[in-house]
Amino acid sequence: MSSRILESLMENGRSRLSEAVIKTRADHVINSSINLIEEIEEKYGEETAALLEKRLLSAIKNRTPSKFRFTKR
Repeated sequence: MSSRILESLMENGRSRLSEAVIKTRADHVINSSINLIEEIEEKYGEETAALLEKRLLSAIKNRTPSKFRFTKR
């Protein structure tokens, strides 16, 4: 019986650790994305910045980094 309790405690610990790692990574990705968008807004005009932001979000959503490009369609 005690080995089951220990296994349960270890599994819960791994689950919490995994959740913490995912949350930390998500925080980093979100903050990096915000910084990138702000930098794009500073360096490019409003129209170009809006297009690049749209492409960035599309690339993330569709899991296709090639969608984020600087060339016109």
